[in-house]
Amino acid sequence: KNPNVWGQAMHDHGYHKGECSHLYASVMFKGKVHFIDDVEEKKHAFKVIIDQLEPNMEDRDRFAKSTGIPTTVVMYIEVEEMTGKKSEEINL
Repeated sequence: KNPNVWGQAMHDHGYHKGECSHLYASVMFKGKVHFIDDVEEKKHAFKVIIDQLEPNMEDRDRFAKSTGIPTTVVMYIEVEEMTGKKSEEINL
């Protein structure tokens, strides 16, 4: 009922020995969530993700033909604001 979302992701690099400090990089965002109902749009979304993550072409094809896609909940977040920070010791 409420499409407004807020989220945070953090890459934890662990305790910085001898400095009493923690190494990290983080991002916070707010936006609106949109659910995708159309099966062809869902397939396209999965294809975009799989093409970026799966190096094996045979696995890409197998995932693209999955019979579970129509019943899988797929959504995306329209980011309206985003901010982030990192500890000074990290060079990302």
